[in-house]
Amino acid sequence: MSVQYLDMKDEAIIPRGYYRLNETATFLGVSKRTVRNLMRAGKIPYTRLTGRLILFRVSAIDAAFAKFQIGGQGDQ
Repeated sequence: MSVQYLDMKDEAIIPRGYYRLNETATFLGVSKRTVRNLMRAGKIPYTRLTGRLILFRVSAIDAAFAKFQIGGQGDQ
Protein backbone atom coordinates (compact mmCIF):
# COMPACT_ATOMS: atom_id res chain seq x y z
CA MET A 1 0.00 0.00 0.00
CA SER A 2 1.40 3.37 -0.97
CA VAL A 3 0.63 6.67 0.67
CA GLN A 4 -0.19 9.58 -1.59
CA TYR A 5 0.58 13.10 -0.47
CA LEU A 6 -1.46 16.00 -1.75
CA ASP A 7 0.35 18.72 -3.59
CA MET A 8 -0.44 22.20 -2.22
CA LYS A 9 -2.09 22.96 -5.59
CA ASP A 10 -4.60 20.11 -5.23
CA GLU A 11 -8.16 20.90 -4.26
CA ALA A 12 -8.88 20.75 -0.55
CA ILE A 13 -11.26 18.00 0.47
CA ILE A 14 -14.50 19.66 1.53
CA PRO A 15 -16.87 17.74 3.81
CA ARG A 16 -20.36 16.93 2.55
CA GLY A 17 -22.87 19.65 3.40
CA TYR A 18 -20.34 22.49 3.14
CA TYR A 19 -19.68 25.01 0.38
CA ARG A 20 -16.69 27.19 -0.42
CA LEU A 21 -17.13 30.92 -1.04
CA ASN A 22 -17.71 30.61 -4.78
CA GLU A 23 -20.16 27.72 -4.35
CA THR A 24 -22.04 29.72 -1.72
CA ALA A 25 -22.31 32.68 -4.07
CA THR A 26 -23.68 30.42 -6.80
CA PHE A 27 -26.11 28.79 -4.34
CA LEU A 28 -27.44 32.19 -3.27
CA GLY A 29 -27.37 33.68 -6.78
CA VAL A 30 -25.10 36.56 -5.77
CA SER A 31 -21.49 37.61 -6.31
CA LYS A 32 -18.56 36.56 -4.12
CA ARG A 33 -18.30 40.20 -3.03
CA THR A 34 -21.89 40.09 -1.76
CA VAL A 35 -21.12 36.92 0.21
CA ARG A 36 -18.10 38.66 1.77
CA ASN A 37 -20.30 41.66 2.64
CA LEU A 38 -22.84 39.31 4.27
CA MET A 39 -19.99 37.73 6.25
CA ARG A 40 -18.75 41.13 7.46
CA ALA A 41 -22.28 42.15 8.43
CA GLY A 42 -22.69 38.97 10.46
CA LYS A 43 -25.67 37.84 8.38
CA ILE A 44 -24.19 34.57 7.17
CA PRO A 45 -22.29 32.10 9.40
CA TYR A 46 -18.97 30.73 8.18
CA THR A 47 -15.88 28.85 9.31
CA ARG A 48 -12.40 30.06 8.40
CA LEU A 49 -10.11 27.03 8.37
CA THR A 50 -7.08 28.85 7.02
CA GLY A 51 -6.38 32.36 5.83
CA ARG A 52 -7.94 31.55 2.46
CA LEU A 53 -10.19 28.55 3.05
CA ILE A 54 -13.64 29.61 4.21
CA LEU A 55 -16.48 27.10 4.47
CA PHE A 56 -20.21 27.64 4.75
CA ARG A 57 -22.52 24.92 6.11
CA VAL A 58 -25.50 24.64 3.77
CA SER A 59 -27.96 24.07 6.63
CA ALA A 60 -26.63 27.17 8.44
CA ILE A 61 -27.08 29.27 5.28
CA ASP A 62 -30.68 28.09 4.99
CA ALA A 63 -31.35 28.84 8.66
CA ALA A 64 -29.75 32.30 8.43
CA PHE A 65 -31.82 33.29 5.43
CA ALA A 66 -35.04 31.85 6.83
CA LYS A 67 -34.94 34.74 9.34
CA PHE A 68 -35.32 37.19 6.46
CA GLN A 69 -38.20 35.41 4.73
CA ILE A 70 -41.23 37.55 4.09
CA GLY A 71 -44.53 35.84 3.40
CA GLY A 72 -44.89 32.28 2.20
CA GLN A 73 -45.34 29.23 4.38
CA GLY A 74 -45.68 29.75 8.08
CA ASP A 75 -47.43 33.13 7.84
CA GLN A 76 -51.08 33.00 8.77
